[in-house]
Amino acid sequence: MAFCQPARFPQPAVLATRLAVRHADADWLPDFCQAMLRAQFVEGADPAAPEAIDRALTVSGLAPHRARADAAQPAVGQALRARIHQAEARGLFGAPSFWVAGELFWGNDRLEEAVEWAVQR
Repeated sequence: MAFCQPARFPQPAVLATRLAVRHADADWLPDFCQAMLRAQFVEGADPAAPEAIDRALTVSGLAPHRARADAAQPAVGQALRARIHQAEARGLFGAPSFWVAGELFWGNDRLEEAVEWAVQR
């Protein structure tokens, strides 16, 4: 797969994020997240575009219309805001950020350190 640099970055992905928050424990969520990343960074799609989200939902085995309506519920927005406030309180910024056993690791180049830290705990 070839990497496609987005025309502008960062790009808003509020609906995709709301879907992830609403279904954080769903077994299809990793497939959805991979499909969204592929759409943005391989296909050059806008992650906020309904067609990109619908395609990722379909690939994940979901009915797009129902999933989008579910994610639009006010309680999902409140849950997302609560997670944002929690992240801010921990000093998280940017992605990827890893919060492991009370320690912040920022950046993909710190993933191995975060895993090592987790194993030691």
